[in-house]
Amino acid sequence: MYEFGLLLGGFNPPHLGHIELIKASLDRAKSIHVLIGTRPKYQLPFEVRYQALKSGVEEAGLASKVMIYYPRVPVFKVDLARYDLFVMGSDVFNLLDPENEKLRTEDRQFFSRFDNLFVLERGGLPVDTRTLDHVQIKQNVEVYGARSPVSSSMVRLTYREGKPVDGLMPTSVRGAIDPHSHLFQTGY
Repeated sequence: MYEFGLLLGGFNPPHLGHIELIKASLDRAKSIHVLIGTRPKYQLPFEVRYQALKSGVEEAGLASKVMIYYPRVPVFKVDLARYDLFVMGSDVFNLLDPENEKLRTEDRQFFSRFDNLFVLERGGLPVDTRTLDHVQIKQNVEVYGARSPVSSSMVRLTYREGKPVDGLMPTSVRGAIDPHSHLFQTGY
């Protein structure tokens, strides 16, 4: 079992797939630390995403093993050497395709700092086998099949279409997100 896992994400908004990823990660690491992205493209303010994710982790009974960085912490200020497991979804993992020209050199260097990767396949977005073959040359990769087909894009689209979001996120997360759902009226 690993000591510490690190999970980076936008959580725009948090959903059941994120909770599933955290639960599955805790089967492999004693503690998971979460770093919430700060890119300006996210419709939801950092504080809303933080509170929503925190409430979802608490609702799932995982709060004692999950630490969510607050306030905003840039990834370059995090002591990455303490983490022996990096956790990600297949959407992020597939960016590591050696032929992906959109991935910046510094991003490739960042991901290469981790010896052990745990990847949760998102529903409808399986791990790319070419990327897996390439990454496994230098890193240990464990792929975990998705149980939840939910994605943040799906949640945003459901809100935008005015459809019910029941079953897409924990109840407490929905309580935190609903007052801000108007922010999803434009895509990114």
